[in-house]
Amino acid sequence: MEADYELRPELDQYEAGGLDDREHNELSMDARGEVEKRLEQEERHRLAMAGRRPGAFMDHGDSEDD
Repeated sequence: MEADYELRPELDQYEAGGLDDREHNELSMDARGEVEKRLEQEERHRLAMAGRRPGAFMDHGDSEDD
């Protein structure tokens, strides 16, 4: 188990692509609440869309195998 915590610099490097390392001002509690609300709405929408499939993949019950 202790081997999991060994220093391994070759594995401890992260890609910089996609990171926002700019300085940002601290959010007020109201602003943070708005951001969290928007993120929750986007997550609910994403989850709702994940269950949808294009019509081409739907079983219409008219299979010749029946």
